[in-house]
Amino acid sequence: MKYFQDPTVPDRDKRKKVYYWEDGDKQISFLSRLRLDGLNQSQFHRALVDGYLKDDPDLLSYHNRYKEEHTVQGKNKRAKVERMKRDAADARKKFALDPNEIESIFDVIEKDGIV
Repeated sequence: MKYFQDPTVPDRDKRKKVYYWEDGDKQISFLSRLRLDGLNQSQFHRALVDGYLKDDPDLLSYHNRYKEEHTVQGKNKRAKVERMKRDAADARKKFALDPNEIESIFDVIEKDGIV
């Protein structure tokens, strides 16, 4: 019998296991909430990682509030990280480079034996 294949699961040769420790009561609440939303833990975490890597503004807004409220990062460090992100975005705009163009540049450099 073939089971439903979750399309968010990476290929077997590319996936890595990720885990962390959590309070038991929080875990129970988390699992209950996931059940209500029709998700499993893996789907939930893959969605968050995807949103984080894609710089989803809603997710990053919450993440910044969380860091501030729970003093995960100091105010100066948070400001420095935000400056670095703004500078990187400005550089991308200034040079009008998207990720595909950057990859092409590295391909040309590699092909020409510069690296």
